Amino acid sequence: MIKLFQYPPASRSEIGKSVLVRMIPALLVLILSTIPLFIFIGKDSAANRDAVRKVTSQETEMAAAAVFIVFLLCVVYISIAAAKASAKHMRHFTCYAYYKGTLYSIGAAVPHSHSNTSNHGMRSIMKAQDDAMGFLSDHYTLKKLLDGEIENSRILVYEVKELTLLKENKNGMKVLLPNGRKQTIYKDMIDYDTLRDIIYIMQK
Repeated sequence: MIKLFQYPPASRSEIGKSVLVRMIPALLVLILSTIPLFIFIGKDSAANRDAVRKVTSQETEMAAAAVFIVFLLCVVYISIAAAKASAKHMRHFTCYAYYKGTLYSIGAAVPHSHSNTSNHGMRSIMKAQDDAMGFLSDHYTLKKLLDGEIENSRILVYEVKELTLLKENKNGMKVLLPNGRKQTIYKDMIDYDTLRDIIYIMQK
């Protein structure tokens, strides 16, 4: 019997919504930061209406600088949120399997999308990712893969004969594989406690 340890499935729409939820507050803060700027611009316009030399008040310049700083902070915040969402999506292509007394680290080599990816390329990437996720979720197919009955060039299997538990906290644990690769196993992985117990035993 094969025991799989995977992350709960999440659709692309769910991931997109999570990014949107984080974007909305940032955009609201940006909009609110422009209110003082427009107020000071209005005051400057009134003061300069009959003036020969148009001037910009110090308050307006400071408000404009504040808006620019808030804009940069929003860009950084949204970029970090998008990067975290992407990382959370990509971890679905990694799982652990416990089969015949041996622990395996299994990962899928899937393509990534870029800002300049065409629509056709995006469809191909999404299909490759869906196929990989379907393969990793199929207990019977993975069992045949571990038994050597089938092959899949996109699926990378690593037999974990030993590993080192580097640290553990409220979010999960970080382990070091013999090949020098570090992996973080998060607590939201399905049946996390069982996998943790297996790793504990391997430390003895």
